Amino acid sequence: MEFNILDIKTLRRLPILLVVFTLLLIFSIAIFMQPNPIELISDYVGFFFLGIAGAIAANSTGAGGGVVFVPSFDALGMQIDADRCSYCDQFRDSMLWYVRW
Repeated sequence: MEFNILDIKTLRRLPILLVVFTLLLIFSIAIFMQPNPIELISDYVGFFFLGIAGAIAANSTGAGGGVVFVPSFDALGMQIDADRCSYCDQFRDSMLWYVRW
């Protein structure tokens, strides 16, 4: 079986790939327009892994990403009002439930 560039599966993936490459290009341009991009990346690379861990916790449990984010930000010395964030989330979710039903 030979590879056909105009295969239906390839054509379906094309818009997704176009969006991904466009976003990567915009992100790369924004990063490298900064005065010192390598230092910027090295300073904030830990937040990338923190985001991945928060997303895994939020998607695999019912607790949400705050279980990872709030203690991590507290350890970094950032002042996070966890109760206020939780109340905002509860209010938003209850309003969305009310509008839906």
